[in-house]
Amino acid sequence: MLFGQIDVARAVAACNDALHQYPGTKRLLFQYGRALDAAKRHAEAFATYQQAFAAGSLAAAHNLAFLYREGSGVPRDYAEALRWFRKAADGGYANSYVSIGYLYELGLGVSRDYTEAMRWYRQGADRGDVESHANIALLYEGGKGVKRDYAEALRWYQKAADLGDTNSLASLASYYNNGRGTAKNPMEAADYAFKALERGSEFELNELLTNAKAWSPRFHSEMLLKLKARGYYDGPITSSFNEQARAALRKLAGR
Repeated sequence: MLFGQIDVARAVAACNDALHQYPGTKRLLFQYGRALDAAKRHAEAFATYQQAFAAGSLAAAHNLAFLYREGSGVPRDYAEALRWFRKAADGGYANSYVSIGYLYELGLGVSRDYTEAMRWYRQGADRGDVESHANIALLYEGGKGVKRDYAEALRWYQKAADLGDTNSLASLASYYNNGRGTAKNPMEAADYAFKALERGSEFELNELLTNAKAWSPRFHSEMLLKLKARGYYDGPITSSFNEQARAALRKLAGR
């Protein structure tokens, strides 16, 4: 279950009951810490994650690092966050690689080092971490630690999108709309934008509603054709979005 979807009252009670029956169980200790974390009982979560790590949970080490990074339940300490992320990464916990890369990219607890950030992101990508793929694309897009290369950024955004990253779908829409790293292709742009909205991309919705001039007239008409085909829109096919079309975009994105 996603962190933000945890029913904290039920989860805390269930984990507490389970630990009374099976004290010291690694998985239960981690889940209890996660439930406490979601309930914003961060100091208790911190202590429970420590117990889970002592029992062998690499996920607990990763979450301890997050508490240090955010200053939740403990004073914010980026160096200590890095130390715990490394503990998890040394054990092969994939999500920690991107978190270490993020600290190097922003210079949190270490000197900013885009090359080192890329090295960690690549290790995360090798282990299937979705965010690592997207962050590699961003480094190529910004020319950070590597020569700016939009075609390579496009390739990594595609990898991330194939793994389910919604924001990368939005980036692909922009790249194909503007001909960045590839030839302009309004139909491809509309395909990616539509998929991003279907998955509830607030970023993409805001882009389309507030930055309409950035999108080509052909892109607008292609989007309207897609909205009409799916029953979200029954107005005219034009080269811009009218208010009915804007309402259809919101409905598609679940807003």
